[in-house]
Amino acid sequence: MLLDPAGRVLLFHLDPSSDPDGRGYWYLPGGGILPFEAVEAAARRELREETGIRELEVGPVIGERTGVSFTFRGR
Repeated sequence: MLLDPAGRVLLFHLDPSSDPDGRGYWYLPGGGILPFEAVEAAARRELREETGIRELEVGPVIGERTGVSFTFRGR
């Protein structure tokens, strides 16, 4: 989760016209962790890939969730 100094959260929005279910939704930047990656390295890589942001301060892990899956466009 990316917060700015004012405590606002960065979210992306998928327009309903691009959503296979036609609903649209808001989501956090991010993705999977590659087998060789540390959590912080994966977070930095995903943020760089999805936003272009390269410089950031990474805070402590405040929660964890496992076993989550997401299907999009059949994948």
